[in-house]
Amino acid sequence: MQVANYQGLKIAPNSAAKIDDFLVVEAPLQININNEPYTVVMRTPNSDFELITGLLFAEDIYKKDAPLVFQIIKETSKIPAIINVNIQKDALGKGYSLFPLVAFVAKENWEI
Repeated sequence: MQVANYQGLKIAPNSAAKIDDFLVVEAPLQININNEPYTVVMRTPNSDFELITGLLFAEDIYKKDAPLVFQIIKETSKIPAIINVNIQKDALGKGYSLFPLVAFVAKENWEI
């Protein structure tokens, strides 16, 4: 877990004192699948590959035993900001669509 040092002010009923405190760093991570944006998550940096693997498993996108291939596309302040994962098309699960939803249709226009 990454933390940042923060100087704060601790206030009590009869006193105030400067203190050093630690804040957990949270940063966005864009996950690409086969070089196409899939999602953006907020996370505490570290173990990004494991986070992505777990997310893809939970979303029924990749449940094979073969290891995934990751590529860090962009870093911000030495923290990965965009990571691409390559998955063969025949290995993609039901949770991944090659045809993303791009528009909504008004209910009154539905034909039954």
